[in-house]
Amino acid sequence: MQKVLKDQLWKICLFHLDDVTVYAKTHRELLERPNTVISVLGQAGLKVKPSKCTLFKTRISFLGHVVSEQWVDPQPKKIEAIRDWPTPKCVRDVRAFGKLKQALINTVNLVYPQPGQIFIVDTDASDVACGAVLSVIVEGVERPVAFCSRVLNPAQRNYCLTRRELLAVVAAL
Repeated sequence: MQKVLKDQLWKICLFHLDDVTVYAKTHRELLERPNTVISVLGQAGLKVKPSKCTLFKTRISFLGHVVSEQWVDPQPKKIEAIRDWPTPKCVRDVRAFGKLKQALINTVNLVYPQPGQIFIVDTDASDVACGAVLSVIVEGVERPVAFCSRVLNPAQRNYCLTRRELLAVVAAL
């Protein structure tokens, strides 16, 4: 898909595996753009199955989020999974984990990045994981665009704090 839709990606559509999402600012664009994508797919010998197509949605589920024209919300099931995470055992990690858990649960929505905005990347690492938040300033308030995190492998858990923090920066980029 990356090669097939290379000229359309981030301009009129996004994809994940075999799911293509076409987006537009106006109704006219929304009528034209699916034809463009279908034409490009056809030229590559790919077909679109009509029974799997949904058109003119103002809210869709995509990669664990509910995407609307205003913002991106986490899916309720994802919030439930965070709320039900087991609590770590170490006192220091318990405090940090509780704050992180509340912050993730209370995050209402993600904003869309706009061209020309300055991005802010905040990273952190613990003994077992690292994570990052990509943010922008919207109307004077720092708002999240995306979150990422990952568990450290056994070798990385042996890194000193400075190296774990640097690993979080590398993982974020």
